[in-house]
Amino acid sequence: MKKMFKSLVLGLAVLGLVAGSAYAGGQTASGNFNVNTFDANGAIDGDFATIPNGLAGGISGAGGIAGTQAAGEVKTIRFWGRTISFGSTGADVTSGSTGLTVTDAGRWNNPVPGVRSIGVYSVSHNEAGAYASTDINAKGVAGAESTMFGAYAQGSLDVSGLIHSPRYFDDTKGFTGGIASQGSIGGFVGGSGVIGFGDVQIEAGLYSVGNSGSESYRFVDGNTEGMGTNVFANTTVTSYGNVDRSCIAFGAVEGGWGAAGGAASTTFQTANNGSGVAKASAVGTYVGAGSLGDNFTGSAVGYTSTNITVIPGLKGSSSQSAAGMQVSTSGRVVTN
Repeated sequence: MKKMFKSLVLGLAVLGLVAGSAYAGGQTASGNFNVNTFDANGAIDGDFATIPNGLAGGISGAGGIAGTQAAGEVKTIRFWGRTISFGSTGADVTSGSTGLTVTDAGRWNNPVPGVRSIGVYSVSHNEAGAYASTDINAKGVAGAESTMFGAYAQGSLDVSGLIHSPRYFDDTKGFTGGIASQGSIGGFVGGSGVIGFGDVQIEAGLYSVGNSGSESYRFVDGNTEGMGTNVFANTTVTSYGNVDRSCIAFGAVEGGWGAAGGAASTTFQTANNGSGVAKASAVGTYVGAGSLGDNFTGSAVGYTSTNITVIPGLKGSSSQSAAGMQVSTSGRVVTN
């Protein structure tokens, strides 16, 4: 059996593989066989939007690659001028990968009747995965071996922001903006072999889905002006790795994944008569890592908002601010 890699280095990255190539082939001949497959998929997507004194943009990337290979040989002898085979071998191999990304950025005006408002947003979605399996067997004086591998990476980044917009509002100055990102990467390697009578099945898979987004807005309702940002990031990872063997057969599969994400927002606002200030900020992050067979979910969802109500005819105002952030995780969580 070919030597199998015994380590896997994990990190976080945004990966875009050139879209889709695939190859499958094989050959048979008296006394031996070999089969191999290969698959790669990937995508990158981005978008950008602007409004007066505001902008939002995002990018998302994902890709996967997977492959398998099997080979076998049947022993033969020459007996009275004839070649006689003393066994049989066979193999069934499959592998595949996924890579999908979608990013949408845009703007909106006056979503609430009677209230002047503007906003920008960016949201991203991406998926990536890889799987592979081999099933080999041998009977009689025969031998076979197989190897397989797979890897994926996915991630996204979204930002939004607004500053003082004199075209739509009075002299109130301020800023609101946010950023959200997430990603994961993983892979596996495996190998198996059969000598004589035996059968071995080996399979592994990794799949990850990520989402992130940021939305910033500003509004005026009578004597009250407000600003705010909503942010979110989430990542889910599922994985498996199994080996089933019998008789004189051996096999192993190993690998793992890492995931991380975070969201942050800040809002700062001053009254148009210089008599009030409001500020809010929120930050949340999550990190996870695990081996094949471990699953993970992580998310960070938060917001910041401010509003200032001026007192007509007087140098005075009422200021309010709010912030919130919720981080949740399950599965293999990395702690410092």
